[in-house]
Amino acid sequence: MCFVSDHLIGWPDKKHKVWGNRNPQKGGDKMAKVVWFSRHPMTELQSQDLKKVLAERFGIGADQTEVVQIDRTVQSVREIEGDLADAAAIAIVAPLPLQIEFLRAAGKRPVLICRNHRIQVGEGQVQFVHAGWTHLQKVEVVSEELSSLTIPDGSQAVRPR
Repeated sequence: MCFVSDHLIGWPDKKHKVWGNRNPQKGGDKMAKVVWFSRHPMTELQSQDLKKVLAERFGIGADQTEVVQIDRTVQSVREIEGDLADAAAIAIVAPLPLQIEFLRAAGKRPVLICRNHRIQVGEGQVQFVHAGWTHLQKVEVVSEELSSLTIPDGSQAVRPR
């Protein structure tokens, strides 16, 4: 289990796991919620690196960060938009179509993708080792038509909308 801060907060329900420090230093600074979308708990290395990135790039102090994990499978980010509403940042392990949806849902908030090295440790067994964070800023699809077939006489083409 990983701690984003010094204290385990607890398990508010079965779909969210929360790590963080709910007692920020005097000064009353509000906790910054970071949504961690992954089926797996964050490792200590991921946690330490995330705190560093959030502090250096986005000005979110490590001692004032609360990570809330969403570890369920979704078909669309719309299913969890309510969980993202008050997040200062969103950290994800997700396929490209969901990455695009997270980017749209985040607006100006940072979306961070967790990169991992895949290491074979035995016959048919792999281990994932944290390799860093990537700030997802834009997804662009560039395509090139490689062939164009004609429709036989008498048929009508229907173009997708």
